[in-house]
Amino acid sequence: MWTGSKTTSISPHVLDVHSEEFNSFLISLQQQCCYLTETVQDVIRRFPQRASEMVFSLDPNKEAQGVCKKLLLQTGDLQKEVCCLHNLLSKTDQAGGPCRPPLPHPHGNKKRWLLTSVTLGVLLFCFYKVARGSVMDRGVH
Repeated sequence: MWTGSKTTSISPHVLDVHSEEFNSFLISLQQQCCYLTETVQDVIRRFPQRASEMVFSLDPNKEAQGVCKKLLLQTGDLQKEVCCLHNLLSKTDQAGGPCRPPLPHPHGNKKRWLLTSVTLGVLLFCFYKVARGSVMDRGVH
């Protein structure tokens, strides 16, 4: 279960994009994203598939839905920042290093991005409820 205690950071000095520290930062960030994705997928697998399997109200005050909306915005912001970093790295490579073909434009497939965002939101909602103990381990009353 994600505790939120592990953070990825890089020293506040001038950034050397060819440094081991920067490479380690990117790898750590990628691993954290994979971990979060796998955690949310696990919650989705545990989520009741049919309404008849639910014995209680999941989110009567819509709190979890509100948190999921915020998470959707945050994941969108993260995507924008990573795209900006990718563009900066591409410019750096073009200016002084070997040329690489640019990655596909991040907004090229808005339908897929929307589906991914919605799925992530649902998964995070489920994860939130499991973490609070609302979805699992409750008996029928």
